[in-house]
Amino acid sequence: MLLLAALNPDATGVTSDDGFAIGQFTLSGSAQLTLAGVEFGVIGAGFYVVVRGLIIGPSWFRLLSISLGPAVVTGAIVVHTDGVDFQLLKPVWLAMGLFIALPAAYVALLHVLGERALERWRPPNAVVGIGFAPWVLLFPLTLVLAAGFAAFRTLRRYDAGRAFLASPWPAWTLRAGLAVLFVAALVDLRNDLVDLS
Repeated sequence: MLLLAALNPDATGVTSDDGFAIGQFTLSGSAQLTLAGVEFGVIGAGFYVVVRGLIIGPSWFRLLSISLGPAVVTGAIVVHTDGVDFQLLKPVWLAMGLFIALPAAYVALLHVLGERALERWRPPNAVVGIGFAPWVLLFPLTLVLAAGFAAFRTLRRYDAGRAFLASPWPAWTLRAGLAVLFVAALVDLRNDLVDLS
């Protein structure tokens, strides 16, 4: 982001769409960025735990798919054709690339470190509780995940439910849904790039 600020000196001091002063270090901006990073980091870790069992293939493909997929979807959410960030900051491809590269690097690092940690360490309940705290901010999504977890636990109680969960179809259906989401996000990003160029 410092690179974008350096390439766009006329944008220095302009408030970005997220409320940061472009090209300036401020205490409030740094605190806001730190808190947002922690919040999104914990939320990302929660999503990682949910989809971790769906990752398939050799280790290089697992790393590529788990980092590139969320990065493209996050990029499609963040990149927009109106507002300051992508109208003012040039080149557009660099701004978009950075907004995709940051979550890709985060998830890749989360995957590598998370898998190593899960092999050696079982977190105490207090740490797990702290990890769930930011999910209060995403209450509707938390309700959906809680309902899914309750349905999963209920299915495991019955022979037919266990047989259904043991079959490959539920996992492949979820993988197909994630693939559709990835392709839709990729198309959205391409359209945004065309509109902004």
